[in-house]
Amino acid sequence: MNLSLVLFLIGILGFILNRKNIILMIISIELMLLAVTLLVLISSYAFDDIAGQTYSIYIIAIAGAESAIGLGILVAYYRLRGNIGLDLTPVPPPALRTSIQCSIIQPPPPCSTRP
Repeated sequence: MNLSLVLFLIGILGFILNRKNIILMIISIELMLLAVTLLVLISSYAFDDIAGQTYSIYIIAIAGAESAIGLGILVAYYRLRGNIGLDLTPVPPPALRTSIQCSIIQPPPPCSTRP
């Protein structure tokens, strides 16, 4: 029971401290699900109940599906953006943007040809 608590706390700390790396965030979520599964297995063994062991198999299946979907989303995100780093800096509202930022967003005017 102490082991599952330590694993869960490590997962929470990993999720909170690694806000820039999304792969470590997914690994931390998996670690938390593993801790819950371990706690359910220990409790079902202590109470001699087969339902807890069945429930832990469902938790492991959900964790595997979550990993597969999360990694699939990461691959799609990497193909769109070119990196998987999370940039958590807020985007300024349109009224506060500088003219340089607006010129990057808006296309340049058409060039005139000289005779």
